[in-house]
Amino acid sequence: YVYQHPHLTLNKQVYNENEAITISFSVGSPNDPFYKSSLAPTQEVDFNYPEWTVGLFMRDADPQGGKLKPIVSIKLCGQYECDPGIVSYSAYSSSVTFDDDGDFADAMYGKWPLLV
Repeated sequence: YVYQHPHLTLNKQVYNENEAITISFSVGSPNDPFYKSSLAPTQEVDFNYPEWTVGLFMRDADPQGGKLKPIVSIKLCGQYECDPGIVSYSAYSSSVTFDDDGDFADAMYGKWPLLV
């Protein structure tokens, strides 16, 4: 396992209508400087990895600390064979793809293709 800082990365910057979107992610270590910064959510949210989701918002949207729901999202433990008892950050580094016929289609909350 190679350590990765907390991040979300898109597979490209511009997408065509109805094109699949892949997001790579890592929650990073609880000791990462990010979690001590003002950018991090609360401690209650930070390390409850089984409750994390990856979601898509409108461009320039402010998720408002979780009050604004994403247009479409995938709950990590809804998609992966993850044990909610496992809280090791190294278990939560992977990628998800938003599309209408891939591996994650059944785990998606919201509609695909996006209707915005």
